[in-house]
Amino acid sequence: MKWIEYPYTPIWNGYSVILKPLLEITILHGNDSLLHTALLDSGSDVTLMSADIAKTLGIDLSQCEHKFISGIDGEPMEGFMTDVDINVQPFAGTLQLPILFVPGLDHSSLLGQYGFFEHFRVRFDKDRDIFALMKVPRKKNRV
Repeated sequence: MKWIEYPYTPIWNGYSVILKPLLEITILHGNDSLLHTALLDSGSDVTLMSADIAKTLGIDLSQCEHKFISGIDGEPMEGFMTDVDINVQPFAGTLQLPILFVPGLDHSSLLGQYGFFEHFRVRFDKDRDIFALMKVPRKKNRV
């Protein structure tokens, strides 16, 4: 396995440019797919996506597990949890991740600890303005 490096993406925040670790992913559900940019967020416990993404992919949130999560401000946010497949280029295949779809989410997607970070080793090299991913090797079953 080798590290794949990605450049930080410059984003204008209204008064300056900030560099963010944004990753292009493909989100798959049934026959629908969506090319999407998500923020790698080691501070997020779970992977969060806007409920608008679920709607675009035809996911019926009323059929999803209802959950609450607290944001950085401590206020509870209502969300709907379901598994969704994603693909990260140039890695082969898809990963099934638990996603909490949140109505009114400020950011469209945050790739968090539970789910995403279990499949990838993540390295943030801010001094070089890159981040890197390495697929976690699958553990062999012991007899």
